[in-house]
Amino acid sequence: MLIIQRGIMRRSFLFLLVLAGLLLFSSCGDDTKSKCLPKGATRCVGNILQICADGSWLNLEDCNENGNICAENNDDETDSAACVKPDIGNTGNSGDSGNTGNTGNTGNTGNSGDTGDTGNSGNSGNSGDTGNTGDTGDTGNSGNSGNSGNSGNTGDTGDTGDTGDTGDTGNTAEDTYPEETETSKKAGDIARNITFFDELDTEHRLEEWYAKKNPESKLIWLIFAAYDCMYSSKLRNDLYLIADKDMIDDGLNVILIMNGLLSGPAPDQEPAKLFKMKDAMTAFNLENSYYTYGYLKYDQQNNFSRYVNQGYPVSVFIDAKDMKIVKHIEGWTSEEDSINEIKSFVSDSLSGK
Repeated sequence: MLIIQRGIMRRSFLFLLVLAGLLLFSSCGDDTKSKCLPKGATRCVGNILQICADGSWLNLEDCNENGNICAENNDDETDSAACVKPDIGNTGNSGDSGNTGNTGNTGNTGNSGDTGDTGNSGNSGNSGDTGNTGDTGDTGNSGNSGNSGNSGNTGDTGDTGDTGDTGDTGNTAEDTYPEETETSKKAGDIARNITFFDELDTEHRLEEWYAKKNPESKLIWLIFAAYDCMYSSKLRNDLYLIADKDMIDDGLNVILIMNGLLSGPAPDQEPAKLFKMKDAMTAFNLENSYYTYGYLKYDQQNNFSRYVNQGYPVSVFIDAKDMKIVKHIEGWTSEEDSINEIKSFVSDSLSGK
C-alpha cells in the first residue's frame, strides 16, 4: 500500500512540473499539431508553410531556404498560402554632389608702354668764308633722348572661384554596425540590423540605437508581437510596469514591432493599424508614449525569422554598446514574480551590474 501511494504521489508531482512549464512564458504560433479543416488547406506560421492533412497542420516547406517569405491569400474562399518572393523596396536616392566652384576670371593683360619719341637731329654748322679760316661751325645740339615708354599697367588678379560644397561624410570605421551573426536567437548573437517603419511610415533601422551612434543608449528591448496573439496583448498591457520613464531616462529603449497576425504579416493594413494601437496604449498609460512603435514589410520577414524560434511574442534584450543579445525570451506571463524578475534584470543592466 505504501509503495502504491508513493507511486501516485510521484506521478502527481511530475504532472504539476509539466503544468508549471506550460504556464511559464506561454506563446502563440507553436500550434502545428492543432486540428484543421478542410483537408489540403495551407497556411503560414511565421515563414513556415503548413498543409492540413489528416485533421492536423503539418510543416510543408521552410520558405527561408529559398530566400522567400510565406504569404497567405485572403481572397480565396478556402485558406491558401504559398512561398513567394518578397517585395524589394526602392533604393534610396543618392546624395547630391557638391557644387563645383566657379573658375576665377583671368586678369586683363597690361597695356604695352608707348614708344619714346626719337630725339631731333642737331643742326649742321655754317661753312667758313673762303681765304679766312672759317669759323668752326657750332656743334649741333644733341638730340633729346626719347622719353622712355610708360610701363604697362599690371592686370588685376582674377577672383578665386568658390569652393564646391563638401558632401556628407560617410560612416567612419568607429561607428560601423558590428558584423552580424547567422542568427539572433540567443545570448551572444549580434542583433540583426533590421529595418522597420513607424506609425507615421517613417523608416528606421536598429542601428539608430547603437551606442556609437546614440551615446545615451544603453539597453534595447526589441519586441516582436502579433495583433491577435493573446500573450502579445498581455505583454503590451504589462510594458509600463517594467519600462517606466525613469528607466527610459537611464538609457532603456523599447521598440515594439507589430508583425501582423498569427496567420502572417499584413503590411497593407499599416501604418493605420499601428497608429490606432499606439494611440490606445498611450491613452491607457502615459508611460507607453515613450516607446518606439513599428511594423515590418515583406522584404524584412527573412530578417525577422532569424529572431524567432517558435512563436510570439519575442523579447530581445540587446546591449547597445556592441549590439550583442544578452537575453532572449519567447512567450509571456503576467505573473508578478516574472515581471519583477525582468524589471530587476533591466535595472541591473542599465546600472552596469
